[in-house]
Amino acid sequence: PMHGQVGKQYKVKQSIYEIIAYKNLEKLRMLIEPFVFFYTRDHDIRFQELSVSLSPEEMEWYESAAKGFDHRKLREDDEVPYSVRLHDLQLIVDNGQDSNFTSKQVSLAQYMTSNEMHGSVVFFSYKESLARAMECVSGFEIEVITGDTSSKERKRIKEWLGPGRFIFMTDAGRQSLNLDAVNHLLFYDTPFSIVTVSQVIGRIVRISSLYKEFYIFFLKVKDTVDEYKVNLISTNADLVKEVIGGYSNLPDLKYHSPKSMMLMRKSLLWKTKGGK
Repeated sequence: PMHGQVGKQYKVKQSIYEIIAYKNLEKLRMLIEPFVFFYTRDHDIRFQELSVSLSPEEMEWYESAAKGFDHRKLREDDEVPYSVRLHDLQLIVDNGQDSNFTSKQVSLAQYMTSNEMHGSVVFFSYKESLARAMECVSGFEIEVITGDTSSKERKRIKEWLGPGRFIFMTDAGRQSLNLDAVNHLLFYDTPFSIVTVSQVIGRIVRISSLYKEFYIFFLKVKDTVDEYKVNLISTNADLVKEVIGGYSNLPDLKYHSPKSMMLMRKSLLWKTKGGK
């Protein structure tokens, strides 16, 4: 009941708005900054590339995929087939073409052996790559988080995580996770999105963490889509720093000019362009 209207019920109209854009945000920040106390911690975040080469047989298969296999009717301006081809390229690099372990899978096992005392989160863009990787590593304590993992199970795994233990996590499973029990993270394959990379790093880099240093590894297969994506992240290092926000001592990543990125795109991704 409202004042002066005893006995009458009024329903308050509620509206929910979603922010889709903003302007003058910097001006607003400057106006309120003197009156707001921001608490952030300085973290030492160290990036490192783990490079590996394909075997001659693996490279032959990769180059066939980069040429589009038998899809001779693909047009250079047809975006859908090329986006599908990116998926094919990544899965070939990650999983190979047969039951044998790939160079990348062997490197994953070596990384886990070297960092077993620390524990780590390992990020996968695709569930297929995660499932295949599970077949290639044994003798480790591993839990899996995907988009299908329930909230109850996520909580259990979060409490379980610690030194000597590993979480294999997909892109769909990374949401709303606090994994500050470890300070090591490996990107088994690197996302194209700068925001996704920053958000995944944010799963372990938390204000609540007891660690001062954090180690971020990018597993990169040379002369493939992996190399292109890692270089893409390096070229946008300033944006990575901005998105992570509030953290210092981020390493200087190697910058690549737009022209060099274009050349890499042609040589590492689209073998059919230019008649090749």
